[in-house]
Amino acid sequence: MGRKRANRIYSMFHYEEEIKKSKCLMEGCNMFIKGNHAGNLLRHFNAQHELKYDEIVKLNNEDKENVPPSGSENAATVMQYCTELITVHGRPLSIVEDEAFEKILRLIPGLTQRDVNSINVKNVKENIKQQSHDVRFEITKQLNNKLVALKVDVASVKLRRFLGLNVQYISDGQIHLKNLSVLELHDRNTAQYLKENVVLILSRYGITPNQIFTITTDNGANMIRMVNELNDSAIQDSENEVEVTVGDESDDIVELQVQDEDSDMRKIIGIRCAAHCLQLAVKDACKDIEDFFEKCRKIVRKLRTPNMSLKLKEKNLPQAVLDTQTRWDSTADMLENLQKLKPFCMENMTMEENIWGQIDGYLDILLPCRILSKRLQTEQLTCGDFYLAWMRCHHQLSLVDDAFARQLESCMDERQAVLFVNEHFLAAIYLDPRVNFALNTNQATEARKFLTDIYMRIVKLKQHQGQSQPVPGTSETSEADTRASDSFEDYLRHQFAGNERINVQFTLENELIYKLVSFLQEPALPPNSNILEYWSLKKVSHPYLYNMAMVVLATPPTSVSVERLFSSLKFVLNNLRMRLNDSIIEDIMLIRNNNLYSK
Repeated sequence: MGRKRANRIYSMFHYEEEIKKSKCLMEGCNMFIKGNHAGNLLRHFNAQHELKYDEIVKLNNEDKENVPPSGSENAATVMQYCTELITVHGRPLSIVEDEAFEKILRLIPGLTQRDVNSINVKNVKENIKQQSHDVRFEITKQLNNKLVALKVDVASVKLRRFLGLNVQYISDGQIHLKNLSVLELHDRNTAQYLKENVVLILSRYGITPNQIFTITTDNGANMIRMVNELNDSAIQDSENEVEVTVGDESDDIVELQVQDEDSDMRKIIGIRCAAHCLQLAVKDACKDIEDFFEKCRKIVRKLRTPNMSLKLKEKNLPQAVLDTQTRWDSTADMLENLQKLKPFCMENMTMEENIWGQIDGYLDILLPCRILSKRLQTEQLTCGDFYLAWMRCHHQLSLVDDAFARQLESCMDERQAVLFVNEHFLAAIYLDPRVNFALNTNQATEARKFLTDIYMRIVKLKQHQGQSQPVPGTSETSEADTRASDSFEDYLRHQFAGNERINVQFTLENELIYKLVSFLQEPALPPNSNILEYWSLKKVSHPYLYNMAMVVLATPPTSVSVERLFSSLKFVLNNLRMRLNDSIIEDIMLIRNNNLYSK
């Protein structure tokens, strides 16, 4: 006995074995179709009975979707790869129902027809949902009772608005980046609405506002207010906590005699995106030469006319690129492109002779800033890494004898001054021996107080988790590190030569601050040292400082990775996937982004 035919089209025909033809049973038709192949029968209905054809196709799709997932190992493996095809590689869900795709599935050895039917949109969606749940569960375990650093941003894609949220932390001597959500927004981007959605996302991972250490955002007013409102929630949570007596009845907890009046007054620190700070600094410096940039734009617009564009194509030259005026790096790309077209322009256009020398000069001056901008795109970047890259750019600009270079230095100094009023930034610099000599006495004192408060928060979270923190013993020894000598390092030493070192003999309130002061006396590290490797070696000798470092060094100085989420979202939410709802988009993006971050 043959396999039962599931296609609903067979119920609309009577197959006559003697003549090998199928008779249509629709009233008034009675046409004969050669053979009994479902495809031929469906084509007849599509041509002659269109309404009934649509009904049959709909019923067939429902039947196929209702096929439960197969229990075979082969089918489970194929389902996994189909899910990866949809999430990681950005293919539309409809691909699993393409006829050609189904033919490919039939070529797989050991895959039955039932297995093939089980690979459908409904089951793939369910598998995506389950995988996203597994990803959330794994991240939840990793973030349990930890202070976390967040990156937040909002963007519009295909007329739909999304909130991107990443978390960054240090584990096993490496910075780890995880995507928590790309959530669609359905209301105005007010601070209150953004805060509610951030809290909602964090609640899925068991994270309370009291666990948030820093939030890196752009300088948008709504983002700044959102951080303040989250901070208010964290303070309220801390007031509801039972007061922790640190060190009582445990030799494993450090007993801190710290005046803690203000330690909980600021739970969450807002971090200005370093890439955005650079953008603003260069943009400010370029205001005085905006007229020159406008001249270059006029040239580019002429090069983009149909006739000029055709000539460029005939000569196999790149097309002229017009900048986005709000982005200085885009303007630099425009100048660089124009520089490549110099011979063509001189041959086909009338231009000022000195314009090419100006283009060369401005590109040379902007080069250190472009290198810095590229460095800031790095995922695993600490505040110390950023500051070193920032100062290296500053150093290279100082070597150029030009008024525009001086203007750039001045604008960078203004933005740098803003960074040094951020207590978290000071704390991160304090625990980075490559750059902590940049702190003056007042900044170092503020950083120590902040680090002490951070340690108290770590202790509270560890006690809540049932763990203990190490005691800062007096047997710790400082390690002498080899110092490299190069022009950049000499430049850094000269820049901050006037900053006073703290006298370690000063009367201190408690042992922890004493150890923090002692740490500041250790030899500086060469700028090219790996700060995470440095602290991995300090884990045993400086356990309490190590725990602080694992928090403050994990804070991202830029929100670049969140901006990349939205670039990735454009790949997922394309013209073939506009009907995806916000839930499946969030699941797809969660799997896709965390897969990319793990590589």
